[in-house]
Parts: sequence; structure tokens; C-alpha cells
Amino acid sequence: MTTRAAVTINTREDREKVARWAEKVPEGTIVEFRKKTRSHEQNAKMHAMLAEVSEQVDWYGSKLDPEDWKTMFTASLRKANVIPGIDAGTVVPLGLSTSAMTVEEMSNLIELIYAFGAERNVAFKEPQESNTNSAAADQSPSGQSPDADEVPPPSSQQDGGEASSPSASSPSSPSTEMTEADRALFMECAAKLFAITVQDDLDGPAKRGVLVSAKDTWKEAIRPELHPKLASIFLAADSIITGKNTNRAGAIREVAGWLECAPSEIGGDE
Repeated sequence: MTTRAAVTINTREDREKVARWAEKVPEGTIVEFRKKTRSHEQNAKMHAMLAEVSEQVDWYGSKLDPEDWKTMFTASLRKANVIPGIDAGTVVPLGLSTSAMTVEEMSNLIELIYAFGAERNVAFKEPQESNTNSAAADQSPSGQSPDADEVPPPSSQQDGGEASSPSASSPSSPSTEMTEADRALFMECAAKLFAITVQDDLDGPAKRGVLVSAKDTWKEAIRPELHPKLASIFLAADSIITGKNTNRAGAIREVAGWLECAPSEIGGDE
């Protein structure tokens, strides 16, 4: 019998399996429930993108290695706190590990890297999609799925899951150039996302929740290969809500510039 196993809860049958296991385990068994963490596909995409940023971007006259860029992006995503280090004159950012990131967090990190790269003309080469069988998420470490009625191991936990990262173009994908229809869609999207930043009936955290929800809705309407542009609009609006950018008019003008429209058309002033 294996010492541990995993099951991803997607269906009623999955829940019933967990319940059957719980009836049979010995006292002292530890059961953990957690959100699925980043997928192998997301992890590979993130590291490939970090390498490309490292090769193509100079940061204040210096080249940073991929791990340094990962620290930079993670600190930005998580609004990391910085504290004095043990050695005099050093500072340490907190909470930067990516190993336990959920799929959603990793998706947001990848969107952040896309948006940063888009502003600096980074050419991202998309990795080939993995053919990994998603059923592996329900397998034990030995590679064999526990029988539904087998007494489970001491720890049952979620694992695996497919990436929910923003889709991106491969060599055979449609063009990333915006059509007039795309531009009209982006103008409507930008107007609505920037409108959220000035909703007086919401506080900061509530505004950000509404903004994230709106961004996810627009991802369904916008072509996947254009999702990095959506990420740029989202991050511009998010920076206003979080106070990282106090120049709302300037942020709107910047977005209006690449949309080739007047700022007033997306919620700004003339």
C-alpha cells in the first residue's frame, strides 16, 4: 500500500471517494485540503519567459539573471514587504517563493511578465504544449491510482490540474496584430476597467476584486493571442487601485496611445 496519494476533487464521485477513504483510515491520519498549485506547463512557461526577459532587457544598465527577474516579478505581484537584513545595509523582500503558488497566482505572474515584456518589446517564444496525461493528477507517487475502496494513505491532498495561464500564439496561431474589431473591443474593455478605479462605493480591496473578475470575463471575449494586451490594461488599472500609480490620467493616456484613440474614449479627459 502506498504511503500517500492524491485526488483532485472535480465530481461528486471524487467527493464520495474521499469520504470512503475517511471512513477507513486509522486514527492519527492527517488529511490536507488545498488548492491545486502551479502546473508543470505553467512552471516551464514562466522559466522560459524569465530567460527571454533576462536576455533581452537591460535593467538600469545591468543584465539580471532569470532568478533575479523571478524575484522582481514575484515581489511586484505580491506587493512584497521589505525589511532590514541581518547584515548592515541590506534589505530582504518577504514572501517571494513561487513553489506553492496556486494555478491562479501563477497565471497572474505570467500575465505580469507578458505585460512587462510587451512594454519593452521582448519577443517571447512559446514552448510546445505538453502531452502529459491529466489523469496523472489522481495517481499516487508510485504511478498507480489507488483503488476507490482501498484504505487511503495517511495524507490525501490535491495536486495537478491544467494551466489556466493566458493563451499565447504559436507559429501556427492567428496573428497578434489587432483588427479594427479587436481595437473596438479593447476600447470598451479599457473604459470599463478604468471606470472601476473610480467607483466611490467600493474600497480598495473590493475594487481590486471587481477588477480581477472583470478581467477574467474579458479574457473570454478577447482572442487568446491578445491576452497580453489585456494584461497591460489590467495592470494599468490595478496600479491605480493599489496606489502604485497616482497618475490615473497618465495611465489612461498611455493605453489610449497604443489603442490609437482619444483618452476620453476610454474614460479619461481630453
